[in-house]
Amino acid sequence: EGRTITILDSEGIVFTRIWCIYELYLTLTDSQEGVTDDSEKGLWAVYTAKNHTYEDPEDYTTEERESVGIISGGSTSDQNNAYVTAVREQHFPYEVISKALKINVENAKASVNDDRV
Repeated sequence: EGRTITILDSEGIVFTRIWCIYELYLTLTDSQEGVTDDSEKGLWAVYTAKNHTYEDPEDYTTEERESVGIISGGSTSDQNNAYVTAVREQHFPYEVISKALKINVENAKASVNDDRV
């Protein structure tokens, strides 16, 4: 159903691998093909390691966390609240996710060279 979870390292290596780029392409194009807003088709979730203190915007309790994710449409724990989503995702390191903007398919690497054709 076009769902992908990407685990990013600090270098964004998955954005340099041809199969990872292809899977992301399939997910993102699936999300554009006549899908209603409540569909889970084309769902892309991106997680990375990031130690941070999360503060719940509703009860102001804090929690130490070791990772952070960005999920298209928000997480189920966000209770369909855009503000809660923004508070949770604000800890995602821009320098890591910005590597997605620099995907270069022509120079992507593959374990098997025939996969590049």
